[in-house]
Amino acid sequence: KASLVSLCYLANLNRQIDNIYSFAKNFGTAFQIKDDLINITDTDETKPSLSDIYNGLYTAPVIYLNEDKQINSLSKEKISELVQNKKYVKKTIDLIKTYGLEALKSIVFIPYNNYKQKIIEITENLYKEGKDE
Repeated sequence: KASLVSLCYLANLNRQIDNIYSFAKNFGTAFQIKDDLINITDTDETKPSLSDIYNGLYTAPVIYLNEDKQINSLSKEKISELVQNKKYVKKTIDLIKTYGLEALKSIVFIPYNNYKQKIIEITENLYKEGKDE
């Protein structure tokens, strides 16, 4: 966030700092939730699947599971099994989309060009359902 805000000052875009900050915050949140979701749905050699659960990190899919079923009494293995339910994956994708759309709303002031198109595509790819989910 700080790097984008700093660029606003350098580019004399002082009036747009709040928008840029909002974009960075919302995009970063969507990106992190997507990373957490990938940890539930995919295997990655650098971060083994379900490692967040085994390390006691309760991310969005686990929080959604806890809304339906109190997980305090469940083993980590059982939580891992239950959290992969499509219902929790879908709710997490919806959350990513909420943050992604908020990020995109923050940059409507930027004139359309190839760079903005790429930012839009990258942001939308965070919440598009595909082979990752």
